[in-house]
Amino acid sequence: MNPENYKLIPMSEITEDARKIAVAWLACDDKDWIGQKHKLASDIMNYAKEQCQKQLRKELYNDLGEWTKKIFPDADSVAHLFKLKDETDEAIKTPNDIMEYADCLMAIFGASYKAGFTYDELMSACKDKLAIIKLVNG
Repeated sequence: MNPENYKLIPMSEITEDARKIAVAWLACDDKDWIGQKHKLASDIMNYAKEQCQKQLRKELYNDLGEWTKKIFPDADSVAHLFKLKDETDEAIKTPNDIMEYADCLMAIFGASYKAGFTYDELMSACKDKLAIIKLVNG
């Protein structure tokens, strides 16, 4: 294995989860090192899969945002929120139609994109809000 064949990833791009896996890999001195290395390799694969799925969600968010800018150039975030109200009414009428939920999500994505938020910012705000709700409501 030639280290020159592998790109060095900047520290700013390495997530805490990846750091933990790497530290566990290096610290593995267990007598069952084959089993432990196998588990860590599985962790690495699961981490890579999760990151890939996250990238696909980001791409969906950005593709939708760019599409809404092209199709509705004059619509701001508030216009998309009014669209969300309409889509919510449709979902209430047909609660078993998953496409209505997709319409609601797309309206939220469009509104947040037009408001200037990135996918990561929106997801971070959702995590923060959930933590607050759990604190308040137990």
